[in-house]
Amino acid sequence: MTQTPDNLEQTLRAVLSGELDGLTPEQIAQLETALNRNPGLAARLADEVPPLEPALRDAFRAWTSAEPVPAPAWQRMEERLGSAPIPARAKRVYARTFRLWAPFLAAAACLVLAVLWRLGVPASVAAPPLQLATDLEIERLEVYDDATPFVVSVGDSGAVIVWVLQDQS
Repeated sequence: MTQTPDNLEQTLRAVLSGELDGLTPEQIAQLETALNRNPGLAARLADEVPPLEPALRDAFRAWTSAEPVPAPAWQRMEERLGSAPIPARAKRVYARTFRLWAPFLAAAACLVLAVLWRLGVPASVAAPPLQLATDLEIERLEVYDDATPFVVSVGDSGAVIVWVLQDQS
């Protein structure tokens, strides 16, 4: 079946209107062939904006057609928000509490940092010895051509580390 210009225009209209479910595989194949052969047609289709889904389009229309809130209502709302008093007692209690506790909180934070710094890893603790693992069976290990795997056991705990190093070339 050859694609006539009328059939091609009908298929293009279906694509542009978002009715892709109604196209047959033959129509899709013919449209792809026409687009590959005709760069002008491909450019025309590339510049088109896809249509919105019907539910989204209806929701957008309902939202844009809603009556805007009149300006006096916004002004009244802003006046109410701006004139709403914050209780003076709440301001004083918060300011006084923060003013009293701020130095203590700063000192406590410094103390915690100093203690954590001093309690860090002691220098006298030696790292466990690393040695190449010889008694380990690996069922599968995939590495790229430019990488070298190393299997290392850590001390007597039985822990095993697999390192894959990229070759430097």
